Amino acid sequence: MDHSPVNGGASISLSELLRNINYQEYELSIICNSNTLISKYERLVSHAENLDLALFQHTTAGWWKFSLRGFKEYYLWMVGHFHSMKHIENLISKFQPDIVHLNSLTLVFYLKHINKMNIKTVIHVRESVVNGYFGIRKKIIKDAIEKYADHVIYICEDNMRSMRTKKGVVIYNPVNIQKFRENIGSNLRSTLKIDKNAPVILYVGGLRSINGPHILAKAFEKIIKHIPDIKILLPFTTYEHSNTMLSIFKRRVANYLGIYSSRQIIENEINRLNIKNNVIQSGYVDSIEEYFCITN
Repeated sequence: MDHSPVNGGASISLSELLRNINYQEYELSIICNSNTLISKYERLVSHAENLDLALFQHTTAGWWKFSLRGFKEYYLWMVGHFHSMKHIENLISKFQPDIVHLNSLTLVFYLKHINKMNIKTVIHVRESVVNGYFGIRKKIIKDAIEKYADHVIYICEDNMRSMRTKKGVVIYNPVNIQKFRENIGSNLRSTLKIDKNAPVILYVGGLRSINGPHILAKAFEKIIKHIPDIKILLPFTTYEHSNTMLSIFKRRVANYLGIYSSRQIIENEINRLNIKNNVIQSGYVDSIEEYFCITN
C-alpha cells in the first residue's frame, strides 16, 4: 500500500524496491493513493488498484494542530479511514496476500485491521514522528506499531530514534549506481543551455516547506553576489495553481496578511533580484540522476 499522492521520494523508493523483488517467487499487487501513479505501478506489479487512502498526519511532513482546522482534518480522517478500510478488506480478500507492506507511517492505523485478518504486515517508516503537544498521539502510534506490525523498516537512524519502538531495523533507500553515468550530466547541460564550466547548485526538495525552499530563496541574493554566473536548478518547483474564484480569494487574503506559499516566496525573490537567467525551474523530474551528474 502506497500513500503517495504524487511522484516523490517515497514512490521512487518503492518502485526501486519492486524492481528488485524476485518475480519468480512473489506475485505483487499494489493499492496506491493516486491516479497519477497507478500507470507507473502497473508496469511493476501483477495487479494495481487506486484507492483514496486516509492518511494520519503526525510527522515532520505535517501534523494536525490544536485548532478548528485541526479538528476538522481529524474528523475527515476518521470518516475516510473507515470508508477506505472497507475497500481494503475487499481488495485483500480479492488478492489473498501473505504479506501487506505499508509504505509510510501515515498508514499506521490500517495495521490493526489487517492484523485481525491474520496477515503479516510490514510498515516502512519514511518520516520522523513529531511529539505534538503532550506526546499522546505519538504514544498511540508507537503502541499500534509494536502491537500490530510484524516488521518495521526505518529509512534512517533518526526516524527510528524519534519513534523509539522496541522493534525495527534501518534499511537505507536503494540507489542504482549504474544510473549515474558521466555522460548524462553533460547531455543535460547541453539541453538546459548551461555552459560546461558554469558552476551549478542543485536543490531537489521541491516546494514542501519542511525541505527548506524558502531558506534557499532567501540565500539567492548572497549566492548571486559571490558567484554571478552560477546556475540554480530547482526541479519540481513549478505547478499550475488553481484559478478558481475561491482559490484566488484565499491567496489574496493570505498575501494581504503577509502569508506566502513556498512557490510565491521563490518567485518573489527571483523577480526582486532579477535573476531569471540564473534560476532554472521545472516540474517533476523522473530521472533526477541527470541533475545530480550535472553538478560534477
